[in-house]
Amino acid sequence: MALPFAKAQRAPQTKPALDVPMMYQDLQHRHKTQDADAKHVIAIIGAGFSGTMAAIHLRRELPPNYVVYLFERTGRFARGLAYAASGTPHLLNVRSINMSAFPEDPEHFDRWMEQEAGRFPNEIKRTEAGTFATRRLYGRYLRRLLYEELKASGGRVRLAADDVIALEHAPAGWRLTCASGRDITVSGLVLAAGNLPSSRPCDGVVFHDPWTPSAMSDLRLNEPVLIVGTGLTMIDLALGMHRQGFCGPIIAVSRRGLVPQSHDQVERTWPTPGFTAAQRTSLAALLHRLRTEVREAKRHGIGWRAVVDSLRPITAELWRGLPYDQKRRFLRHLRPYWDIHRHRMAPPVAAQFEALIESGALRTKRGRVHGIEIFGAHASLILQDRKTGSLGSGPINLLRRRGLL
Repeated sequence: MALPFAKAQRAPQTKPALDVPMMYQDLQHRHKTQDADAKHVIAIIGAGFSGTMAAIHLRRELPPNYVVYLFERTGRFARGLAYAASGTPHLLNVRSINMSAFPEDPEHFDRWMEQEAGRFPNEIKRTEAGTFATRRLYGRYLRRLLYEELKASGGRVRLAADDVIALEHAPAGWRLTCASGRDITVSGLVLAAGNLPSSRPCDGVVFHDPWTPSAMSDLRLNEPVLIVGTGLTMIDLALGMHRQGFCGPIIAVSRRGLVPQSHDQVERTWPTPGFTAAQRTSLAALLHRLRTEVREAKRHGIGWRAVVDSLRPITAELWRGLPYDQKRRFLRHLRPYWDIHRHRMAPPVAAQFEALIESGALRTKRGRVHGIEIFGAHASLILQDRKTGSLGSGPINLLRRRGLL
């Protein structure tokens, strides 16, 4: 059975340019004729953070006769949406000391960043709560790792600037069909396509993807903008609009109106809790245990941030262990509270956010969007206030961030 990613029956397309330094392109061409047996070929579709890391780590773990293909339809490798170069210096929401690409070497990124500090002094912010780098600087780090792996692998990591449009089972594993007309058979496959954009069309007023370049390019500078969602994306958008000269009011709305907490100085760590088997299968038991840990930490003069951070090594393990119904309960009721405590703002971002709130330039509301009517270049919004239950409406520019799981 074929699994189409797009319309598989279409004329071959011109492949995008390979956006890597020429010396690494030459390395690709040098090894192009060294084909590998299909049973020793792994393909990774998508070359953002996850795809790039999968390529690097798989190449290091697999036997030397394996070839790893990394497909990226844009031709821009080791970037993805999160770490692409942009005109806005968005800060990472995680300290640099926790951003290493290698678990066995937790200070790897921190060391690289300090080596590059002289070249990119404005991309690094040092605070009492730790050091934070910009997303685009982290993207440079990822690309450097990929380029080094290309060289060290002797051509066994290969970049393919092509769009994989269909998959089907083959005797050796999978057969990939590309937009360029190329077919390749592989024994193993990694899908790292990231969060897929909304399939709903943009009408020029309502933007379902706020990172679309046109989303903020034609805003009327003195008229209100609504952002649906009050998480980190909203904060990045609000700060980005003000850097671009937007001076109208910004209203951010979500069901609970919760905004992310800020990082703070953590002088002492807290040990990772040893959850029992019963606690690992019950959301209520996990929450009770976590609150107990927070109270116990407070008794020792340690804040809740250290307790939340102590869960980093086992977060994925805890999630996988929860029964399906408990996962649904978490997503329905607890996820917003977890997100604002786990995914925190860097202190410089928090200070800018607070300044927008205090000046009245940005307001957050608890509520639901009940309807949107488009009138030319404006939208009329019907919003239900969560606290009073009343409905209100008014003209608005609109940006929307869809939550994708």
